[in-house]
Amino acid sequence: MLRIGFLIHLIDAGYSKEMLDGISMYCQEKGIQLVVFPAHTLDWPFGKYGYQDTVLFEFIKSNRLDGLIIEAGTQCSFCGKEQFEKAFINVMRPLPMVTFAVGFDGIPLVQGDNGHGLEALVEHLISVHSCKKFMLVTGPTENPDSIIRENSVKSVLKNHNIELQTDSIIRGNFFGQSTVSLLKAYLDEHKKLDFDAIVCFNDIMALSIIHFLNGQGIRVPDDIIVTGFDDSFVSSFDLPTLTTVKTSLAPQGYATAKKLHELIKNGKTEPYEDYSTVALYRQSCGCIKDDDFSFNAYDEQMRKISWGKEFKRLRERRGLFLEGDFARIRDIVSVLLTVKDYSDFMNALKMAFTALEINKAAVVLYEKKTGHLKNAEFAVPEKAKLIYAFDADTDFKITEAVPFNTKEGFLPFNNFDNAVSAFMLKPLFFCENQLGYIFFNTGSFSGSVYDLVCMQISNAVISLKLN
Repeated sequence: MLRIGFLIHLIDAGYSKEMLDGISMYCQEKGIQLVVFPAHTLDWPFGKYGYQDTVLFEFIKSNRLDGLIIEAGTQCSFCGKEQFEKAFINVMRPLPMVTFAVGFDGIPLVQGDNGHGLEALVEHLISVHSCKKFMLVTGPTENPDSIIRENSVKSVLKNHNIELQTDSIIRGNFFGQSTVSLLKAYLDEHKKLDFDAIVCFNDIMALSIIHFLNGQGIRVPDDIIVTGFDDSFVSSFDLPTLTTVKTSLAPQGYATAKKLHELIKNGKTEPYEDYSTVALYRQSCGCIKDDDFSFNAYDEQMRKISWGKEFKRLRERRGLFLEGDFARIRDIVSVLLTVKDYSDFMNALKMAFTALEINKAAVVLYEKKTGHLKNAEFAVPEKAKLIYAFDADTDFKITEAVPFNTKEGFLPFNNFDNAVSAFMLKPLFFCENQLGYIFFNTGSFSGSVYDLVCMQISNAVISLKLN
């Protein structure tokens, strides 16, 4: 069975999640095993120990994959394209690879058109909503997508003789909390937002800004319009619903997987495939009234887009999903926080995986915890032990430690090798120490839930002094 990897920055980013949906669909159809590596990015700037997830780059390099899909736009966000190519892309050659969003010589590329949809959206704000004063909230300076989007907006504004002031551009990073901090700093300095519209280069920043403005008594869209980019799942759920640009990420994910499969089988594939983007107009620009949920959005021709049946059902049950997630997290964390011995820990792992709808998992610890400092090279320790594994579909289970050499693979057994499933590899770490990793197939929960549970498993490993 073929095994391909998918390199992403975060497991709870809507951007990555929708790409993953399309990739997973293709892999299921073709009987391909998928392994997701949420490795953050090179030069990751967030959190004191956020850099620890970058050890996954070494797993990709040192373990056997038949091919790799790379979410290259986000991977180049903080280190730049040239550095990413030198530090990773060139090291991985000649492994069959397909990139998304950013191209490299000799590697097939699938790309969304960053220009058309955003240009249509800005034209709409000018012609329909009479906007003349714009604030831009961009992505990282090095991010190729952000650069294209900024040029597209500036081109439309120039055509309308609208000048964009230097201090009306906030250099964000595609993350909500840090972008809000930048906007707050702007407000502290200028005392007001003298703009008709804030155009954000992704939905996460737009939604976070809307929540912040609401807290400041600034109403969207009555006082100021806010728009996003991506049409992530949550953009239709939040209030107000978000005017944005639809990028069709799931179909693009499907296309990248198909292209990689062709490359592996035939040694060649079409070098380039692009997807158009379209603007969608919702409540945050004022096109739909704040109490109207009879349809999803207007398209660029101002035709109504209806809710799909499944989407409508999910919208109605949203509160139930959130409540259920919180309850499960509470129960899992409380059990992991109170483990007293190894037996307790084994029972807690079983409970956690069952609650998260994970039916295949393996927990590996290094023989000794291994220090890893920021910006330092990391070599995956060869000596490790599998302490827990199970497959609910076959009744396979291991609860006694099995020593093995990580150079021979992720795991010391091949029971998962023929499983057509989307697996994820997550490092276990505590502060500056790498403890091991978890290999598991994902359930239906938010990526942040898996992140939190992995943190608590790491805490339990430290408290029980298991390595």
